[in-house]
Amino acid sequence: MFGRTWNHDSLRKYIIVFGTVFNDIYINRLSSTGEVLQTLKVPLTYGPKDKILSRLEQSPRLDNQVGIILPRISFEMTTLEYDPTRKLNTLNKLTKQSATAGTVDEVKYQYMPVPYDMQFEMNILVKNAEDGTRIVEQIVPYFTPDFTVSVNLVPEIDSARDIPIILNSITSQDQYEGSFEQRRALIWTLSFTMKGWLYGPTKKSKLIKLA
Repeated sequence: MFGRTWNHDSLRKYIIVFGTVFNDIYINRLSSTGEVLQTLKVPLTYGPKDKILSRLEQSPRLDNQVGIILPRISFEMTTLEYDPTRKLNTLNKLTKQSATAGTVDEVKYQYMPVPYDMQFEMNILVKNAEDGTRIVEQIVPYFTPDFTVSVNLVPEIDSARDIPIILNSITSQDQYEGSFEQRRALIWTLSFTMKGWLYGPTKKSKLIKLA
């Protein structure tokens, strides 16, 4: 665009960072006496919940030996919105240069990034209520209502920023409609806002230093 091709993969990095926050969640299956019978890592996938529900319903036979495993977490970025309240002076620059005296150094610079809010929807799909509450209780305490992560979005200029992830809402629903052949799916839906930045192209200039 505008006669120049460039890419920082910023949106991809935001998606990876968001998924990494929730990529290490475990739940315990307990006996009637409270003894831990099984510990499960909850799988995490990128995509809408409808895709997982569709796979659940593809073969509703109770004797089918192959089926998607619950519990499972899915997430996706749903919207991208400009945030004028965080706008910076677009004439300011971010720069990076070497410090070798007496040489001509190549200076890399960028103009200030543009603030954008990314909306994420995360769905926790379980087949029993206990699994759902145990997963949600491992997530919610870290959001008050935000959780901050540090991301180096443009390594060329060491542009590391603290990115808040805000928990907006939590809802739950039961997909079970009464058929004995249909697999039950309890769904917890968590809505998040990630307050990120998008950068323009990195430019270069020459800086002459006197010995």
